[in-house]
Amino acid sequence: MLTLDPANHYSISSTSVLRHVYDPLLDVTNDDKLVPALAESWKAVSNTTWRFTLRKGVRFHDGTPSRRTACSSRSSAYGTTPS
Repeated sequence: MLTLDPANHYSISSTSVLRHVYDPLLDVTNDDKLVPALAESWKAVSNTTWRFTLRKGVRFHDGTPSRRTACSSRSSAYGTTPS
């Protein structure tokens, strides 16, 4: 199924479109290394939890400042399966 939900897409076509709409926390180089994007740094807190330090000054498309709660609430969707 083709979807533009960033938490539940599984196609190259969706990824190509989403890369023009959303900025990732991390990016992947051509040699498969993780590099900072919206996140300045990251570290594993446990086997299932990661802590990201976001860049300062990041804003949404409407100019609203990004907050930790916006990122954490969206990232919780990645652990769910669409119904």
